[in-house]
Amino acid sequence: VIPAMDKLDSHMSNVETKEEFQPAIRAAMKLARKKMDRYWKMTDDSNTYHIATVLYPGLKLEYFRLQKWEDEWIEAAENLIQEEYIDRYKDQVSPSTP
Repeated sequence: VIPAMDKLDSHMSNVETKEEFQPAIRAAMKLARKKMDRYWKMTDDSNTYHIATVLYPGLKLEYFRLQKWEDEWIEAAENLIQEEYIDRYKDQVSPSTP
């Protein structure tokens, strides 16, 4: 979800201020941007999106770095994964036996 939203967000940023578009199209793009901001807020409120992105083998934390997310956001995503593991799964993992 986050990579798709990043792509849409980037595209809208590139076209929303271009003068070649009719005023009605530019206005619609601004409304779309507001809607995207609302959905970005929802991803901030849910850990699931960040966890899914970090755990996805083709993305991991590198995705956030490549998208030039702020270091504190990347660190927060990494901490979130560690905390989630400790809170929910650490005690469920049995030690391996040789």
